[in-house]
Amino acid sequence: MLLAILCSVAVAGTVCHLLVKHVALHLAVTGDSPQGGRQKFHSVPVPRVGGVGALLGLVGAAAVSWLLHLPGAGFFWTLLAIALPAFAGGLADDLTRRVGPTPRLLLTMVSAAIAFSWLGAALYRSHMGWLDAALAYWPVSFGATLFAVAGVAHSMNIIDGYNGLSAGVGVLVLLALGVISAAVGDTSLALVSFAGAAAYAGFLIQNYPHGRIFLGDGGAYLLGALIAILAALLVGRHERVSPWFPFVLVVYPVWETLFSVLRRAFYQRTSVGAADARHLHSLIYRRILRRYFPGRDAQSVKLRNAFTTPPLWAAQLLMTGGAVAAFDQTRVLQCQAVAFVLLYCAAYAWIMGLRRPAHSAVLRYLALRAARKT
Repeated sequence: MLLAILCSVAVAGTVCHLLVKHVALHLAVTGDSPQGGRQKFHSVPVPRVGGVGALLGLVGAAAVSWLLHLPGAGFFWTLLAIALPAFAGGLADDLTRRVGPTPRLLLTMVSAAIAFSWLGAALYRSHMGWLDAALAYWPVSFGATLFAVAGVAHSMNIIDGYNGLSAGVGVLVLLALGVISAAVGDTSLALVSFAGAAAYAGFLIQNYPHGRIFLGDGGAYLLGALIAILAALLVGRHERVSPWFPFVLVVYPVWETLFSVLRRAFYQRTSVGAADARHLHSLIYRRILRRYFPGRDAQSVKLRNAFTTPPLWAAQLLMTGGAVAAFDQTRVLQCQAVAFVLLYCAAYAWIMGLRRPAHSAVLRYLALRAARKT
């Protein structure tokens, strides 16, 4: 297994390195322009096809698994084939900028439907009596599975706004899924989980902190679909694993998405699908880090971008550690999920209440005085 994991990180890192090194050859097609969006914080076009590197890293790991006759090699190839529609929808938008969220979500649901029928990746346990009774009927379970896979995939794309954020969260989630899969003796799920974490770690080498290449919708949707399908299989195959374990792992991106929908629908009175710069990561960038890096030059923008991610990585690491420690204790996991939602709302309210930093006014005053003297 170790060789497959090493191959995954090496292939993903090498592909992303080559895409960055020879960027002039493909930037006209793959480049993400710094203009035209509320969440654009780079000053020059950057390729947004890092997901290609992650996918090829996974393909490399699957190939090594097959050559070494590792348990789960066939499952690995099947899962990659199932995830391709989700990846393809995102990649198409990365290359054309003309694929809206609805087609991407539908293609992700196609992946979920195939996983449901081929692999038995279904939601049927929640440890809530009324919901479990409904999930006992396969049409309800089928619909819930499609919604969950598409929702997690979309949520991973929602938090993909700053260097390393979505991929870093994904690496932590996949590592946790791998650890618990290994603990319950499921080597197939452990292999894919660890290889997935390695592939996205290989991408991070080129992405964080300088942002030489972006994950793109293809990479984010592939990441979310893999996490959701692996989680459904883990809970479905092993009664010992609480269904709240994977939910706690992804509570940050999922709640970020739900909170954004509620905020836009009931507070801002705008379209729930409209892009904005009021996500928690956006507020950290604009209202906290601008206090320490107030400049508008490219270097200050890069520093703000890079320092936005670590606090959210730390929050994800805390949730991941808590989920792994209590993976079979539903009540504890439910308390963790509720605690995170409350802390998120408190942090959001506090950041929204921050006023413009005083030293920024001082800097503007000094700049005006210097201008007058010259």
